[in-house]
Amino acid sequence: MRGLKRIRQVFWYLWPSASELPAEWAGKGLTPAQRRLFEGMSRPDRAHAIRVATRLAGRQAPAWVLEAALLHDCGKPAWYGLFWRCAGVVLDRWLPDEAESAGEPDPHAPWAGLHIYRWHDALGFAAAEQAGTSPRALELLKHYAQVATPEAPDPELSHWLTHLSASDDEG
Repeated sequence: MRGLKRIRQVFWYLWPSASELPAEWAGKGLTPAQRRLFEGMSRPDRAHAIRVATRLAGRQAPAWVLEAALLHDCGKPAWYGLFWRCAGVVLDRWLPDEAESAGEPDPHAPWAGLHIYRWHDALGFAAAEQAGTSPRALELLKHYAQVATPEAPDPELSHWLTHLSASDDEG
């Protein structure tokens, strides 16, 4: 099943479609700084974020959940293409964790793509926090990114965390 998920991800990357909702819809609930983050993602990542947000909107998700959905992959820069995505999946099993201790990714370093593969959720959380994301959306992103958090999510947050994860896994 995991292999099928990876094939579907490659398909969505090569043929992105944001036809579910126009990109203008995606930007309506975002601040200018958040919009810059969203627009700084690659076209396939923006299309993916819109698909995730569309699914959640269909489940009557509140605005803060849609805000988190649109930004959940903003830790992947536009240059992070299909090569690094595939290499990350394959190399993650065999390479030691030196990329994890490398600090901020350097786009010219040989491990930059692997670093982003492993840490894009945490990098995206930090970027969303800097962009003035609402406290509730940040809390959802913090748990989604598994940024060190001692407290368990409240029931509402846990509910939307489950739906965000499921919607993200659908592609």
